[in-house]
Amino acid sequence: VPGADSLGGIHFKNKKVTEDELRKLLTEEAALHSDLRVVLSADEKVPYPKVVELLDLARQSGVKKLALGVKQP
Repeated sequence: VPGADSLGGIHFKNKKVTEDELRKLLTEEAALHSDLRVVLSADEKVPYPKVVELLDLARQSGVKKLALGVKQP
């Protein structure tokens, strides 16, 4: 599950990564698993354009099934 925090950090499998690292990791995962589903979680303070940017990055990496994770209050 990739995620983004309000400080601009990106996380993948509980490890902080750069956008380039995330792109590489997702490309590798998508190549191994054609039915890969990615759920993006973002801190509520992350700007919407950043969330869209990360969704686009995942799609460009070959991920076909994308969703947004939502935390219940």
